[in-house]
Amino acid sequence: MAKSRWGYWRVLVTRRPKYACRACESAVVDAPAPERLIKGGLPTEAMVAHVLVSKYAWHLPLYRQAQMLAAVGILIDRSTLAFWVGYGANLTGKTKELLDSRLQ
Repeated sequence: MAKSRWGYWRVLVTRRPKYACRACESAVVDAPAPERLIKGGLPTEAMVAHVLVSKYAWHLPLYRQAQMLAAVGILIDRSTLAFWVGYGANLTGKTKELLDSRLQ
């Protein structure tokens, strides 16, 4: 999972420890994974927000964003970026509907 910070990218590694009970021999439990924006996906909220802002505020098409990411060694397909944009737009629409319903 990559995270953007002005001018550089960093990879976040999630370590999930395993817990075992000495009294019960067969009970080994993994710590729960943190919630992600896209279930089973790699991007953080910041990464999806970066793609959305780059597309809509800075008018960078997805193919150019994919090229820019590839230039720094992050290989993400344009179709993956398009999925993130669609997912982010869907969440943004739900947030707008929720705000509209509460403000009326």
